[in-house]
Amino acid sequence: MHDIASRRTSFWRDSAFAALLLAGLPLAACQTSPTGEMTTIEAAQGSEQNIASLTAVIDRSPRDPEAYNVRGSAYGRAGDYRQALQDFDMAIQLNPNFYQAYSNRALIYRFTGDQGKALADYNHAIQINASYDAAYIGRGDLYRKGGRTKEAFNDFQKAIQLDTPTAAPITAAG
Repeated sequence: MHDIASRRTSFWRDSAFAALLLAGLPLAACQTSPTGEMTTIEAAQGSEQNIASLTAVIDRSPRDPEAYNVRGSAYGRAGDYRQALQDFDMAIQLNPNFYQAYSNRALIYRFTGDQGKALADYNHAIQINASYDAAYIGRGDLYRKGGRTKEAFNDFQKAIQLDTPTAAPITAAG
């Protein structure tokens, strides 16, 4: 009886992991699309014109953490990680419970190779909002790349269980 339960648990665990991998395939296909549609969208989000427009919004509302978070994301898409970090820092300073800004900043830390700060920010985002699937996905990917497969699996499984739609993450070239 124990052997059957063990196999059943293993089956569902393997099925959940396979579902996660398959769910990620359409996103990967979009990001590398030969038509360049996703690349064009991301390039526009990180364009000088978009960043200038977002800066004008911040100039009008300098205490709006959401504006800094959005511009930080644009800087991240443009590859200007230093500016992105400054904006996410300001968003968090203005709203210490802004879990999306912690998760976005974690992604930039990953891109710059500071895995310790990335992990701390993902953990903080999850501490603030335990239902924020993007933080579980980001942290799971961080764990996966660090060889911590059990923790990665647990985070990916949690993201699947939350079953919430997630916006496309900032992507880095390479």
